[in-house]
Amino acid sequence: MVGRWVVKIRSKWMIHLQPAKLWFVGESERVVEQVARICRECPAANIGINPSLDGIGDEHTVGWGITPHPKDYHEIADFLSQQTRQTSAKGIARFTQAFRAHYYQLAKRVLHEWDQVIPCYAGWASAHIAPNGDLWSCCICAESVGNLRQHNYDITPLWRSQAMQQLRSSIKCKKCACSMPNANYANMLLHQPWSRYWPM
Repeated sequence: MVGRWVVKIRSKWMIHLQPAKLWFVGESERVVEQVARICRECPAANIGINPSLDGIGDEHTVGWGITPHPKDYHEIADFLSQQTRQTSAKGIARFTQAFRAHYYQLAKRVLHEWDQVIPCYAGWASAHIAPNGDLWSCCICAESVGNLRQHNYDITPLWRSQAMQQLRSSIKCKKCACSMPNANYANMLLHQPWSRYWPM
């Protein structure tokens, strides 16, 4: 389903797609309609589409129905990586584009293998705070380890809590795998592929 809407967006509005971020929440057909409207009303706009990849099909955590099937995402990932590499950029933007091109390929592998392709550091290197003050190790699992408001906004007791330790253990044991950029961008920065050659 998602493969079709990305191809539809790509074929009809590619002239408008440039590296920038627009986040759409909703059904995939609604995304197509929103992109079409933006392209009509803002013909000079430079926009980019960042599809959410935080689960497969019915396992999509939020249930928006926008996560592609692995076989559909294969073509999308290659296309997005290629477009990212071909777009000229200077300075830090070159690094960002190379990073993003690599991320699309990593997401493709995660969706295909449904495994942590590189170690996940969610709950160690990052955390998420929900609007109500709940602290999560990861925005995909969205399991609260406690509420910052109930701890006078001190993260330390929640960060060191048994609940957070259990979530970290679950992540370390690879009981989850997601292709969402939130955790994977940090994972890519922290991943040391050379460590297999020089074990610590």
